[in-house]
Parts: sequence; structure tokens; C-alpha cells
Amino acid sequence: MGLSSVVSSKALRFRFTFPVRKIRVESGRGGLMYKTLLVDDERIIREGIAQSVKWLDYGCALVGTARNGLEAYEMIRESPPAIVITDIKMPGLDGLALIKRVKQEFPKIEFIILSGYGEFEFAKQAMSYGVRHYILKPCNEQKISEALGTVVKELEQRTSRELYLTRMIDDFNKANYESMSNLVKSGNREEVQLQINDYFQRLDNVVADLGEAK
Repeated sequence: MGLSSVVSSKALRFRFTFPVRKIRVESGRGGLMYKTLLVDDERIIREGIAQSVKWLDYGCALVGTARNGLEAYEMIRESPPAIVITDIKMPGLDGLALIKRVKQEFPKIEFIILSGYGEFEFAKQAMSYGVRHYILKPCNEQKISEALGTVVKELEQRTSRELYLTRMIDDFNKANYESMSNLVKSGNREEVQLQINDYFQRLDNVVADLGEAK
């Protein structure tokens, strides 16, 4: 789902959409929580991480754990999280294949990779899919918490940019709505088309300026 705005009148209605996907959050103590999924085929590791990390302190809610990539993929499709912490070597569907598949459908989901020493080449390939957070096993609560804190900060910055862009586009539409409506009522089709083209050109400039400012 992208950010979208509409310009309309009785005679004219058109819509433009920007490919900005809103992150998924869940209500919890302390406000909105980023839904987090933990994936590892070793039960001791899953339970250890699940119980030791103070998720709420980092604005996260651990909404589930999965034993392998296939199980995780089904859970993600049913209720996409904002963050996935995953091992790489797992039966069925490994972490690398999971990341590739999920990124194709949900490109805004952030991943944190858990990997052993001999799996660094796999981790580098995952990073080619846009994954930026890599934790070497054996890892402790502090390392995972630090990675979570970094990811949450990135998500908050992204959300802030998306909301800012939405507000600026809405303000731009309001400023141009009256003149566009009057022009449509005049019935001059050629002038309407010229103004529509000019409108989108100026809107492109607004979006470009916002991108440079951010």
C-alpha cells in the first residue's frame, strides 16, 4: 500500500500513488510496538532470545517464533511484522531463501541475521537483498538489543519521512484544488490538459525537493 492523494471535482478526478509502504505496528504497553518475529531451528536459542531480550524497552513486541523458514514465511504472509530476526542455516527453507522471498513481497520488512562463523558468505548474499544487520553467533542479549535499537530508530525515521511527505502532498493539493476546479468548470479541454501536465510537473518538483531535504 502506498501513499496516495486525490484531486477531484464533479468533472475531473485523478489519483496518484507513491510506493511508500507503511510499517506494521501493534499496540502495547508504552504505545505502539513494532511487531517482531524470531526464526531459528534450535529451540534453546529461540527460547533464550525470546526470554532474555527486553523487547518492550526497544519498542518491540515479539509476536511469534518459527522453527524454520517455511513456518516463518507462512506467519509473515498471514500477519507481516516490521522486524524479522532469523538464523541462516535451517531445514526446509533456509534464512537466505526466506529473506529473498519475503523481500520480493514485503520489501519494507527489516531483517536481522544470526549467523555462525562459517556462514559469512551467506550473510553477504543476504546483504545484497538489502539486509544491513548481521550478528555473529554465539550472540548475547546486548548484541541483539543493540541491533534492535538501531533497526527501530531506522523505522521511526522512515515513518517520519513518510508522514512528512504525505502532509506536504496534501498541502500541495489543497493549494491547487480551487484553481483546478475552476478551470475544469470552464470547459476548456486543451487548457485543462495543459494545467494537469503542469500540475504533475510541479508535484514532481515538490517530491524531489523533499527527497533532497531529507
